[in-house]
Amino acid sequence: MNQIAAFVLFAVLSTSSGYSIFGKKNNCPNPHDIHPCYCLASKKPVVVCEDVTSQDEFVEVMTVAKKKPLVGVSLESVSFRYIPENAFEGTHIQSINISDSRILSLGESEHAFKGLEDSLVSFRVKNCSYASHWEWTLLERLITLQDLEISKSHLPEISEDFLKLSKLPLTNINFRSNHIRYLPAEVFASFTNLKHLHLDENKLKVFSRSMLPKPAQKFSALGLSKNQIQELPTDMFTEMPNLRYLYLGGNPIIILDAQTYQPIWNQLKIVFFNDAIHCDCRLSWIAQMKQKLRLVHGTCGTPANLRGRKITQLKTDELFC
Repeated sequence: MNQIAAFVLFAVLSTSSGYSIFGKKNNCPNPHDIHPCYCLASKKPVVVCEDVTSQDEFVEVMTVAKKKPLVGVSLESVSFRYIPENAFEGTHIQSINISDSRILSLGESEHAFKGLEDSLVSFRVKNCSYASHWEWTLLERLITLQDLEISKSHLPEISEDFLKLSKLPLTNINFRSNHIRYLPAEVFASFTNLKHLHLDENKLKVFSRSMLPKPAQKFSALGLSKNQIQELPTDMFTEMPNLRYLYLGGNPIIILDAQTYQPIWNQLKIVFFNDAIHCDCRLSWIAQMKQKLRLVHGTCGTPANLRGRKITQLKTDELFC
C-alpha cells in the first residue's frame, strides 16, 4: 500500500470511529507540521507517533503540537534511548500511552516527563523492551498520577524502589503478563488510594496480606489469575470492606478454606476460581451461605462423582471428608 492510499485509509477509519485525522479547528495542529506523527481530533486531541526513531524528531513534533490543547500522547513502535525531558514542557498532557516500543530509559535526568507533574493522570505501557531497566524514581514527581500500567513487558520483579511511588494518588496498578516472580513483602502496602490491582498472567507463587494496604478501605478489585499460587493465607482478605472483584482462575488452588474466603464471600460480585477444586467437607461453608446474585466461576475437579459440578450448586450432604 503506497503512502497516499495508507493516508486515505487511515482517514476513513479514523472518521468512522468518531475522530478525524485532519483535526478540528483550534484542536489539532496542521498534519503537515507534525509529520511523521498525526493527531486524533476530538474534544480531547491526542498526538500519535508511530515508527519514530529519533528523539529530536519527536521534540520537533511536540514543539508544534504543544501550541494546541492536547490531552494525550501515544507512542507506537518507537525506538528511543530515552524520552526527552523537554518534550512536554508547556503542555497539560493527561495521558501517555506507549506500546510495542524499545525505550532504554523514561528520562535523561533524575525525573521523567518534566512539565507534567501537575497534569499527568494516566501512564500506560504495553509490550516494551527494557522496562525492567527503568527506574521507578523517575516518576515520583507526577503528583496527579492515578493510573499506572506496565504490561507484557517482561518485568520479572518489582524492585524496592517502587515503594517510593506510594506518595502518588495511584488508584489503578496493572502489571499483567510480565513474568513477575518476585514482589517485595510490602510492595503495595503504602498505596492507600489503591482500588484496582492486576497481576494476572505472571509467575507468582506467593501473595500475602502484607503486600496490600491495611486497612484497604478503597480496594475493590484484585486480579491474580494465571499465576502459580497454590494457596492464599487465612488473613488474605481481612480489612477489605469494599472488595468486589476477585480473579484467581488459572492457579493450582484446589482448597477453598472457609477462614480465608468466608469473611468476604457475600460482598463479592464477581469471583473466578479454577476448574479443579477439591470438593469435600471443607467446602460445606459455601453450601451453607446465602447465595446472593453474583457471578461465581469454579467447578469441582475431585472427587470423581462431583467432577464438573459448580461449587455454588453443591449441598452439604454431598460433601465428605
